[in-house]
Amino acid sequence: MSNANRSSPAHPTGKSPVVIAIAGPSCSGKTELAHRLCAALEEHRPALFPFDGYYLDLAHLPMDEITRHNFDSPGSLDESLLKMHLRTLARGGSVERPCYDYATHRRTGTQRLDPGELLIAEGLFALYWEDLLPLYAMRVYVDLDDAACLKRRQARDFKERGASPEFTLWQWAAHVKPMADAHIRPTLCRADLVLDGAAPLGEIAARAARHILPLLPPPPVI
Repeated sequence: MSNANRSSPAHPTGKSPVVIAIAGPSCSGKTELAHRLCAALEEHRPALFPFDGYYLDLAHLPMDEITRHNFDSPGSLDESLLKMHLRTLARGGSVERPCYDYATHRRTGTQRLDPGELLIAEGLFALYWEDLLPLYAMRVYVDLDDAACLKRRQARDFKERGASPEFTLWQWAAHVKPMADAHIRPTLCRADLVLDGAAPLGEIAARAARHILPLLPPPPVI
């Protein structure tokens, strides 16, 4: 059995974390927000659970098929493993989450993830699956219009992935925008808190933190 399919039944503290979901369209700012919240709420030992790590391993496909693959569809993720791991973490257990190489689109191993007092589940489809919604103490959606998302994606894909402007535009028109319209933007109505992805990151992170802090246990009295 792969390490990715094993999970420990109990967290060392025996306590279940407060689970926060962060969703939104591609390049809306949800990943940056998740990292900023982890830094701002460090004393609560936050753990980050990025959905992106659960893309299916495509090592068996030739590269020309991989480049045409729709990574913005819910079916591009290993749904059963993702759900099993998130439920285990929400109960206070630990998991060996998959490590995913976005250059080769294959899994490269696993990494142990232990939940602290706070677990942040972040990804395009964080609010998509209805059976995961009861796990979340708060549901956050980072909203941003298509034009701004595309501009950010063009810059990111060129800088981080070496993608040509033509390929980014093709992928946007063929996969990213249609899937966002069909599967991601409709989940905004499930959010408890909607944030403006065009606002300064520090501003939206502070606003989110103000909503999350009352859900967390108070610091110990010394």
